Amino acid sequence: MRYPARVFAIAVLVAVSCAVVSGCAGSRGGGDIPDDPVLIRKELVEIERQIQNTEEILKGSKAQLQMDETQELREEIRSLEMDLIHLESQQRALEERLEELKAEGKS
Repeated sequence: MRYPARVFAIAVLVAVSCAVVSGCAGSRGGGDIPDDPVLIRKELVEIERQIQNTEEILKGSKAQLQMDETQELREEIRSLEMDLIHLESQQRALEERLEELKAEGKS
């Protein structure tokens, strides 16, 4: 029973690492929101993909927590939840900017 739990934990760690790296690569320094609707839509698609990935990893982590409750796993879940909140915040900001651009007639 211990071996599958370790394999699962390693898989989750790798997935989280990939999500963090892709999130960092896609983030903008300074929080600039582009004025180009095409770029905003592309960014929204990427953020939606990141949200879906984070939600799946979170589900797996919560399932693992039911089998093996550890402090590390609880911390990982908190971190994933914070990542999810951050991604959703970015998504809302981009959606608002896209609406502003539509109102200005730039879409």
